[in-house]
Parts: sequence; structure tokens; C-alpha cells
Amino acid sequence: HISYSSVIAKQLAEKYQVKTGWIPFGFHLTKGQFEEVVSENRPEIRRACFVGNPDGLRVDILKRLVSEDVPVSLYGFGWERFFEKSDLVEIHPPRRAGSFWSDPTEFWKILRQYRIQLNFFRPHNEGSHNLRTFEVPAVGGILLTPESAEQSEFFEVEREIFVYKDYVTLLQQCQRLLAMDSSRIDKVRRSARDKSLT
Repeated sequence: HISYSSVIAKQLAEKYQVKTGWIPFGFHLTKGQFEEVVSENRPEIRRACFVGNPDGLRVDILKRLVSEDVPVSLYGFGWERFFEKSDLVEIHPPRRAGSFWSDPTEFWKILRQYRIQLNFFRPHNEGSHNLRTFEVPAVGGILLTPESAEQSEFFEVEREIFVYKDYVTLLQQCQRLLAMDSSRIDKVRRSARDKSLT
């Protein structure tokens, strides 16, 4: 039995006494795609961004951040049912029918362009990681993600990724990252990309 999560693999082994293996997620960004993203040289957008579809947890957290004046950009299907567009909330519609993005590299460009890429864990990811754990650093994005032992094995916190423990620390990290000096952010982007490759 193989799982992306060491937590789940451990639970399987203990509960069912079966052999288990752990294979973390990765990323599918090619060198050519990365070079295309970087060569476009899009200006940084100093906002928090979330790429994904709404659910109760995500909507609640994002509404709380907006109420604290954190500007948020949302990419996914259905956000307009929960938010009104405003100076603090951008809702980006699908780029074409049947697929959110206009082309495969647009996803990567969006992950890199924003000052913060927010990551939220669903219950089965608690203590583990998810796809964004690897996708955002791989393209040199700034990942703000729930604290977990697994992610700390992959990336150095405060050098390659940023973490939060609860809503209070999420808000504090958003405010801190939005105010952070651009040269420090650029250094994090390079470190995140380098770690992803090594």
C-alpha cells in the first residue's frame, strides 16, 4: 500500500499490519515551462492569491482575511456565489470552457506572480502535505501553508516557504509577507526554486 502521506501510511501499517510505502507528491513543471514563465517577467501582484474551488472552510477563512483588509485574488469555479468583487476581492473567471486556464503555463504564471499563494489543508491532509506544497515553490512562488512536519522535511520554513498554525498566525503572516521587502521576497523565490530542483 502506497500513500502520498506518511501519516496515512503509518496508520495503514499500524491498523492493518500491512507493508506501506510513502511517495510524496511532486510537480510537473518542465524546465522549458519554467523558463517561459520567468522570461515573461510579469510584475508581482502584492495580494494574497488562492487557486482552487470554494468549500466551507476556504470561504470562511478567506472572508475573515478580507474583513481584516487582506486583499485576495481567487481563481476557481464558483467563487462568485460567496464573494462580491471589490477592491479587496478579485474573482477570476475560467479562461475557456471545460478548463480553467487558457494554456498550461498560465497556471504556473499565476502561482509565481502573486506575493502570497495561500494553501489550505482538507482534513485528510492534516499533518501531511498536498500538491501546492510542491507546485508553488517549484515555480518560485511564495507559499503560505499550514504547519506540518512533512512540509518541514521538504522545505526550510522562513527561507523557502512560510507556515501558519491557526487563523491568528495566518493573518499575521499575510500582513508580514505583504509588507516584506521585495529583495527578501526575491531571495525566497530563488531558494524555493533551487530546493525544488535539488
